[in-house]
Amino acid sequence: MSTVHDLHQILADGSELNIVCHNNPDPDCLASALALGRIAADAGIDERHILYSGDISHQENRAFVNLLEIDLKPFDASALLDRPECRFRCGLTSSSAQLDTAAVA
Repeated sequence: MSTVHDLHQILADGSELNIVCHNNPDPDCLASALALGRIAADAGIDERHILYSGDISHQENRAFVNLLEIDLKPFDASALLDRPECRFRCGLTSSSAQLDTAAVA
């Protein structure tokens, strides 16, 4: 993906996007997730979900979420399964993960 246009084209082919934040998301993570969600909306994806695990415990982080009205959905981090067989089949150097959508709240 070399340009914003490429990203927009990829997203335009979809109908739903789940954006998974890292555990205990901080403002950088939340802002990136929010931005990707808005780019996806512009590409025509109506169903966008920002998922997180852990806690948003710092007062500043909670204020950030409330002020920007970010609609977060908690999910069980154990729903992410390490799939080493995909790492080799897909030519990836790090572990790949698959989200078990049944475990998403």
